[in-house]
Amino acid sequence: MSQQAIIVTGASGYVGSYITYQLLKDGYKVKGVARGEKVSFLRNAFAKYPAFEAVEIMDISSGDFSFMRGMDAVIHCAAPMIIEKADHETALKGAVDGSLHVLQQAKDAGIKKVVVTGSLASFPRFGPYGPDDFHPVTLEEAKSCGNPNLIYTAEKKFADMAILNFADKHPEMDVTIISPTLIIGPLAPGFSHLVPTVNFRAFSSAFYLYSILNGSNPQFPMADSFIDIRDVARAHILALNSPPSSSVGPKRFALKHPDQSNYRQAIELLTAERPLLKERLPPLLSAPVWPENKGKMIDFNNLESILGLKKEVFMSWRDTVLDGVDSYVAVENSWKAKGLEVVSPARYCLPNFGDR
Repeated sequence: MSQQAIIVTGASGYVGSYITYQLLKDGYKVKGVARGEKVSFLRNAFAKYPAFEAVEIMDISSGDFSFMRGMDAVIHCAAPMIIEKADHETALKGAVDGSLHVLQQAKDAGIKKVVVTGSLASFPRFGPYGPDDFHPVTLEEAKSCGNPNLIYTAEKKFADMAILNFADKHPEMDVTIISPTLIIGPLAPGFSHLVPTVNFRAFSSAFYLYSILNGSNPQFPMADSFIDIRDVARAHILALNSPPSSSVGPKRFALKHPDQSNYRQAIELLTAERPLLKERLPPLLSAPVWPENKGKMIDFNNLESILGLKKEVFMSWRDTVLDGVDSYVAVENSWKAKGLEVVSPARYCLPNFGDR
């Protein structure tokens, strides 16, 4: 059992909370970073783990990270996923500044190992998916386009570029970027404590799968690509003990399941395996049928040889669907037990991950 002490930024979010849960389950000590009322929510969510401590940082771009001293590594998940239309330039700058501030604070604290959550959106639309491959969007396009999806892509691209540049200037630090596609699957155990009131935004990208329960108006994703949250968490944790960049080169990994999502199969699965939910499901033919993916596949060989993550053990679509929906219903029930009205929104603003 590991006794390493890990900092997780964005620990109250969908991705950060699952990584935190898996770290604690694997025997790590964890300091989870959140802000405001989410700090107490975090404490409640992981109260049964003595190795967990919640830490408040109000601004990831300028906060005091002196608590990093004595820790072994940082997993940096904190980043806004939803792009509001207000100030695109500030959003783009914040994505870069936040990551650089965390890296600098880690360096100042003597931490050598940092893992960052990126996004497949930062790569070219149809590949290639090498560590030096980036989407062609420019800063000028992102600032002027008014397109939330392109702004999100630019945020991730330029944050990645800044992170790799920092790592290149500080070879004593070992930095890994894990860049998943659309993340779905179950919420972390204890997630209901992170959302004590009805808050579907907290579901983040898992809302795409959750919305299958809104049968009259489901919100299916725009493309076939997916990855289970549990595989995302495993990739981050494996990166903590991966060989250094000095021996394997820049570590920026695209991450997606080798199979396509299949929402018609999901409806059939839930109809057969969760009959009590049958009346909430959409008509079978309303679900999309994807064309065969024409894009390049990601480098599964590098995922295995460097991270030790084998595609053969990725979570199946069946398990992603059933375990995911079970966890969403459990959170719904926690709200209903408090007398709260649970009404799923018809539409939710999430970035479109394109043909990935």
